[in-house]
Amino acid sequence: MMPFLQQLQLALRTLVRTPGFAITALMTLALGIGINCAMFSALRGYVLRPPPFPHSERLVALNTYWVERPNQYFGLSEPGFRSWSRTSEAFSRMAIYAPDNFDLADSDGSNSQSAENVGGAYVSTDFFRVLGVSPSLGRDFERNDELKGAEETVILSHGLWTRRFGSDPSIVGRIIYVHGVPSKVIGILPAGFHFPMSQAQDLYKPIEDVEDPLGHGTYMYSGVARLKDGANMTAAQMEADQQQRREREGFPDSVDTSTRTQIRPLRDAILGEKARPLLLLMGGVVLILLIACINIA
Repeated sequence: MMPFLQQLQLALRTLVRTPGFAITALMTLALGIGINCAMFSALRGYVLRPPPFPHSERLVALNTYWVERPNQYFGLSEPGFRSWSRTSEAFSRMAIYAPDNFDLADSDGSNSQSAENVGGAYVSTDFFRVLGVSPSLGRDFERNDELKGAEETVILSHGLWTRRFGSDPSIVGRIIYVHGVPSKVIGILPAGFHFPMSQAQDLYKPIEDVEDPLGHGTYMYSGVARLKDGANMTAAQMEADQQQRREREGFPDSVDTSTRTQIRPLRDAILGEKARPLLLLMGGVVLILLIACINIA
């Protein structure tokens, strides 16, 4: 123990006698460690942390791709999704969604000063149930909300509710105007809820259920589903392949024979190609720290 203490004292005295070297060494180490900490925080937030939903390991993304373009993913067709969701044995719930923008106005629908354009999404009935999220006020979408001719309904984000409506709980049940159409506010989402999309989401509307045979070849909706207990990715992919075959056989004039449906963990679908650059950048930053340590040594 004594030799170590003596060596430590010698090192400290040497640093005191050469303040320029000491400062340079400390700044070099601080820079290397700081960059590494920042990059690890980014890596943890974007790559290592699972999606912020209950039992997120059972959430999967449903996509369509063309065989000749296997790395380009598209969504699902609405009629194909509805047919699949009625017969699925691998998933407890399934949903589709499509980001969009909405023109929002106050309940009188006439005050242009109060109008604003907000981001949001069209979603199927079970979208929030798939994610394991429930409105903090009001109710979730129900099957009747997406039927043709049903009363227009919307669910608002906690942020929009706070910013535009002053956190007034009486907004639930009131009418607001979306694209000039009177729509009833039926629910407010919990604070902090966010589902990764191409834009912010402040307003959600149900996707109208329209039986359109030609729609089987139109892949405009992204899909998300929750695996049943006991089901795995292999079983889910087999079911997806069967569903794709049924669509091709039932609607040969609409469904391209070169399309395939792929099941991916939601976490992988969210990250996409973002993870690889972050991992490469993290490797480069670790190398910088190693070089700094070698220079000091």
